[in-house]
Amino acid sequence: MRIALLVSLVCLVSCGDVVTNKPDAPPEDPCANATCECTTATEVADCGAHATCNVDGPGRVCECVAAYSKSGGGACTFSGAPANPQMSDPAIWTSVGAGPAIDTAAAGNVDPGEAVLDQTSMCGLATFKQTFKMPPLDRAEPFKLVVTHTLTDPTFFTGAQVAVGVGKQWIDLPLSRNVYRTDTICLGADAYGGSIDFRVAAATSPSCASQTAVQLRIDRVAVEVAGPGECPAPGTVTNGNFEAATGWTFGSIGSATGGILAGAGEAATAGGRISGVNRCSEGTLTGTVAFPTRATVANPAIDMFVSGNNGDRLLVGLNGRNVQTVVTTSAGKHARMCVPDWAMGTTAALSFFMQRVSDNACSTALVRTFSMDNITIVSDPACSATTDITDAGFERVANVTGPVTGWGLTNGYVNDTEGVNTNVVNFGAHTGNAALRMFWSNQCTGAEGSGADVTVLVPPSSGAAGPAVKFFSNSPVANTMTVTRLAILPHPNSLQPWSVDALETGAYVQSTLCLPPQYVGRPVRLRATLGNPGGGGCLATQPTETALFDDFTVTTDAACPAQ
Repeated sequence: MRIALLVSLVCLVSCGDVVTNKPDAPPEDPCANATCECTTATEVADCGAHATCNVDGPGRVCECVAAYSKSGGGACTFSGAPANPQMSDPAIWTSVGAGPAIDTAAAGNVDPGEAVLDQTSMCGLATFKQTFKMPPLDRAEPFKLVVTHTLTDPTFFTGAQVAVGVGKQWIDLPLSRNVYRTDTICLGADAYGGSIDFRVAAATSPSCASQTAVQLRIDRVAVEVAGPGECPAPGTVTNGNFEAATGWTFGSIGSATGGILAGAGEAATAGGRISGVNRCSEGTLTGTVAFPTRATVANPAIDMFVSGNNGDRLLVGLNGRNVQTVVTTSAGKHARMCVPDWAMGTTAALSFFMQRVSDNACSTALVRTFSMDNITIVSDPACSATTDITDAGFERVANVTGPVTGWGLTNGYVNDTEGVNTNVVNFGAHTGNAALRMFWSNQCTGAEGSGADVTVLVPPSSGAAGPAVKFFSNSPVANTMTVTRLAILPHPNSLQPWSVDALETGAYVQSTLCLPPQYVGRPVRLRATLGNPGGGGCLATQPTETALFDDFTVTTDAACPAQ
């Protein structure tokens, strides 16, 4: 019986009833029995600028991309974003943290409904949030975010502000007390192409011991199509060559002057200029930059022509935060700043800041002039770090031809006397060759008024370990009047730690600053500083104290609160 079965199997194989290595059948034509109106290779030509070719089912069908819908004529037009822009539906705008509420009965300024952040929610760093699918950048029009809000503040005392985030782009908006105002924000490349978080929160909070009647009320958060030329394309700076008369605004204190001037730029072309005539002169020139994503520019840097008095310092800022320091020459030079990761894919206010050198004796003459021109986004191999702190060890001080120091350095003054000098030096390092050095020489100079600034995105928790920044510092034991401090500015609120004071041992020690877990995904400005924590009477003979900082790291720590 077994032999007969074996013979039968052999016969089946030899007779071809069992076939091996049969070639695959040709693929079925997806258009044989279904509509095919497009291909993925030609979908823009086939379907239009704001559509895509759906290849998931039988056939190939044109569909509008996210946030677009077909009009009566069949074209895809922008249908709005995010959901419920009037902020009247608590099921769409969910609250994170205690206190925030949707006031569905509010009349509003533009339309009914408002999101309300009261004292409890502001002090607890609470947030409104929704996730909305945005269209791909190459299929969308340039977008802007339009926000209408007000601050109910009967006492005119609080310092609260509203912060609005789209993806990782966060903007702190100017406040208007007891009247509505509308602000417009150009959206960056990171705000397109997928599920994007829209968030509304307090940028700074009122005193958590008083101000019970204070409320931030947000009436509308809506994405709109930007007008022609209103928002720069990713990878560009609005009027970066200063050849047009628009795109930059100038602000001044103490008789500073500035703006776009003929002959002020590179090779005597038009350029931006900030000038001061006395020790109190302070000025800022601000434009707009749209940073690319790292997928399009791997090692992003801002290249700019800058001139000024030999050895003077010009601060570069993004969204009101000092981020870089350029030491100028009278002949002028091209300088580069590495773009921190938190800014990639965002549109930001780009500012140049001439800081004052005195708080008094403003009649004392001091002539200074800074010029800027030909500002572009480039790729620089030296900017390969994919981090927020692009110069964590201050090593760029030794590279005179490479990118500038990745910190905003400010000196402190009391009256006409310098109180704190902040500089990067090529000695005394914890590792490597360089360190940040602060020299304090005026008892009146308090902590946090000056120092070295850097901005970071607060990282997510890792299990029970909350977000943190770690750093090394070296302060002499003889420092008795100052603290060596790393602080969050502005302070989130008065109920939780916002700074850490390092031990002063005469040797390098590591310290940890816990970051508020409610700020995960939001940028915070950090300041390394040396100063008198309580202030005091100014002595005729001033003491001197010093501190060194080095090797900063954004991380998590088990001792820090988690989300």
